[in-house]
Amino acid sequence: MRLTLQNVGGARPGREDRATQGHPGKYAYCIGENEAASPWEPLSIERGFSSEDSTVTVCGSEAPHNINDHGTVTPEGIVATVVGTAATTGSNNIYLGGEPLIVLGPEHAATVASTGWKKDDFRRAVWGAAGVPRGRFTSENLARFEAIYPEGFTDRSPDAVLRIARDWRDIMVIVAGGAGKHSAFIPTFGATRSVTRKIAE
Repeated sequence: MRLTLQNVGGARPGREDRATQGHPGKYAYCIGENEAASPWEPLSIERGFSSEDSTVTVCGSEAPHNINDHGTVTPEGIVATVVGTAATTGSNNIYLGGEPLIVLGPEHAATVASTGWKKDDFRRAVWGAAGVPRGRFTSENLARFEAIYPEGFTDRSPDAVLRIARDWRDIMVIVAGGAGKHSAFIPTFGATRSVTRKIAE
């Protein structure tokens, strides 16, 4: 597999492939949406494809961050647990933007939808709460982030909140997995954008 990545894909260490610490997702990381267990439309429909189309979405992502919540019975509670996993000072998405992915397990998705919440309601709630106050970043990182994302970090108070995405619409949400009250937060490598394409017959 490594030879194929290098010789076919051109992923040479230190050049095209400049990851400090890689993970197996570079070549063996695929998630199928559990459309049958989802209370909402799949990502492909959101992106303009029909229900008859078979699609694939490719995204430059980190490994999944587990979200363990076996007790919550409200949408707001699920949002709080997701936010606790997603909003960290070490996040690529905080200062680079991008499209982080939330993979809700069917049981968590059912809880979120139980009071009539739509996927966009959930996205907006997560985006509104998933932020890190500017004062939690080290001065060295603030100097770096101000150069990269000045409108987010420059001349703002320590209480100013930096969100996990530039806009709530940038947060992708899918339903996947089976029984068990686990979900996952999957940050992207910053400003990368996902691409969805129809699979040809």
